[in-house]
Amino acid sequence: MIKILPEHLINQIAAGEVVERPSSVVKELMENSIDAGALNVDIHLLNGGKNLIRVLDDGRGMDRDDLSMCVMRHATSKVNTNNIYEIETLGFRGEAIPSIASVAKIKILSKSITSQGEAYELFFENKDIKIKLAVFPKNGTMFEVRDLFYNVPVRLKFLRGDITENNYCVDVFKRIAMAKYRVNFSFKNTYETSKIREIKYFNLPELTDFLKLENRVKEIMGSEFINNSIYINKSNDFMNIYGFISVATFNSSQNNNQYFIVNGRYVKDKTLYNLVKIAYKDILANNRYPYIVLFLDLKNTEIDFNVNPAKTDVRFKDIATVRSFVISSIKNELSSLSNQKTYVNSLALNKVNNFIETNTNYSLAEESKDLSDDFFDKKIEAVKSLGNLQVDNKENLFNENLNTFKTKFGKPKAQIFKNFIFTEINDDFFIIDMHAAHERIMHEKILEQFNKQELKIQYFLHPILIEVTKNELDEICEYLPTFLKMGLEIEVFGENVLLVRGCYSFIKIKDVKQLVVDLINDCKEVESFETMDKKINKFVGTIACHLSYRMGDVMNLIEMENFLGLIEKTMNNAQCSHGRPTYVKLTKKDLEKMFLRI
Repeated sequence: MIKILPEHLINQIAAGEVVERPSSVVKELMENSIDAGALNVDIHLLNGGKNLIRVLDDGRGMDRDDLSMCVMRHATSKVNTNNIYEIETLGFRGEAIPSIASVAKIKILSKSITSQGEAYELFFENKDIKIKLAVFPKNGTMFEVRDLFYNVPVRLKFLRGDITENNYCVDVFKRIAMAKYRVNFSFKNTYETSKIREIKYFNLPELTDFLKLENRVKEIMGSEFINNSIYINKSNDFMNIYGFISVATFNSSQNNNQYFIVNGRYVKDKTLYNLVKIAYKDILANNRYPYIVLFLDLKNTEIDFNVNPAKTDVRFKDIATVRSFVISSIKNELSSLSNQKTYVNSLALNKVNNFIETNTNYSLAEESKDLSDDFFDKKIEAVKSLGNLQVDNKENLFNENLNTFKTKFGKPKAQIFKNFIFTEINDDFFIIDMHAAHERIMHEKILEQFNKQELKIQYFLHPILIEVTKNELDEICEYLPTFLKMGLEIEVFGENVLLVRGCYSFIKIKDVKQLVVDLINDCKEVESFETMDKKINKFVGTIACHLSYRMGDVMNLIEMENFLGLIEKTMNNAQCSHGRPTYVKLTKKDLEKMFLRI
């Protein structure tokens, strides 16, 4: 028999969609405060929000009639149009407060700017509503939620520990505070153990919008992010994007340090996460994520937030335009950034200090001139692969300075551990990872030649046979035409054998087998949904790694100078194919601090 559900049960079902945990309540109440025009919002939790969530604001407040209506389902003051796509407030469904009231005990104290000094207090528990006159010192609203899920024990037992629930609330708090950087916020959580966690985000009213944003980003993300990021501000007739994007080497193993704000609302949208991933694909390892604070502004008619009750997803009417503009804007900024910045971890100075105190195993460049024939041959081939250089002998290579312009790295001073190059210029010095830097040089060169279809294959007198499993054979067969364009001619030779007839002319024969094995592993790791460009970039990175100088290769001064020139001319030179930094920059002042001179 079909029947209409009672109102309280409908509200509890709705609460299952809107109120998942205490952080859901924090989100809804903070958004209500912002929609009411509040400039100061204070949040206080008890035990991660399980026992108490109190939100106090200085917004417009509510009079007696509005207070009695706000707990009714689908009652809202935010929809004044017949077109739901023209709504500019954070809330609009009219479900949050009745949904919260159906699973918790609530108290609302409010004074409206139009109520001539009168304040009212509302109590709601077990469907009973009581409203009375009260005393409230200022215009605004205080909303208290106590004993969340007290009447739904099944939901209550699914909550996590107090600290975990508090962390969820802090995450929501930070994302809303980031989105509304012109508003002042405070957050306090008190535990039964008397332990208190408190956060305050405050902006002086005289600051410009940019300084308010920068200050808020610094408060939430830390000054290290500001120091290793670049401000982006791009617009066209369709949309505007602005915010901060990190250098590729300032990254994380998770994407929880990425903030996306669309038309003033924070979202956790897979589409935007993927767009950032694509924009960084050439300079960041596949399992690493940059730090991002990105605001997107476009017409309300071009987006739809009414995807789910939490409104944290967004649909774009013209996703192709959004995709193209976001990716190109970020890539262009990274391209201009790549030759200017690289990330230096705050612990780096301590690492260098320890090295200075303990290291005795270094070799000055002047003492490293004895090069074996094998090493010299490898350098000849590597340098030739970087351009149309006519190199006949050792004298021509090392006496002709390829570094015809002054680089930002200055002059090389030493090579330590047969890999790291030290350079000095003015009051700065650089530590360059030879292998990582050469890997980026080779990566860009191979990619350029691949795109121009200029990769030349050197055929073997005796083809190389490589035994593989049936599964590996299936994995690599799909990509054989791509490998051919990349300078590797591979054929299937029997049920579990690959035959390599030729390879890119600067890959040594002894390295071919390991290279093919690594490419097979790449084929296993790439996802089916990844674009071909992304897959090719991964393959090129593997080839570049095999072509690069290895730790243990020693350079002399002239080689180092030539090498620095090649780095300077290379795009995205601040990180290798896997997203690791190719160099770090320190200053004279950093050294003076280490030795307590300042």
